[in-house]
Amino acid sequence: MIEDLCTRLNRANSLIKMFLESPPINHNPLELRLRAVLEEENRVLCQAMHVASESPIDLHQFRNFISVIYRDDEAAQSTVRSWIRASRWMHSNTEQQLEGVERTFRDISRELEQVSPIIEMMYGDMDTKYIVPIAYRRRPQIRRAKNGVGE
Repeated sequence: MIEDLCTRLNRANSLIKMFLESPPINHNPLELRLRAVLEEENRVLCQAMHVASESPIDLHQFRNFISVIYRDDEAAQSTVRSWIRASRWMHSNTEQQLEGVERTFRDISRELEQVSPIIEMMYGDMDTKYIVPIAYRRRPQIRRAKNGVGE
């Protein structure tokens, strides 16, 4: 469980580092804000992975780190969408560059979604609601009958 957690956090961190190590694309305020959020997310991910690798894991400290990671990623996802819209509107980037950025951020979000069930096993359903934003938690789909009522 902890090994899978660390693997997924490491993958998300690698994607963030890849973006941060690439040169700024168009130096606008949205990109600067995005980079600032990602730098914090990168730093806190490293701290969270360090705490997770210790035995026994300090659940209180890890909880604080993981909460910051999810909040940073929410801010980054919103900012990158705005940045991509602005870049398309201003024609400041190629569509290929923008699709690459979209893919990277989708992959980061996907890794954090995969961490959510592990967090739920560690902290329980009630606490997880306050640690992991709802967008990252998967809920079972309710099947609908033809008349629109759940089966």
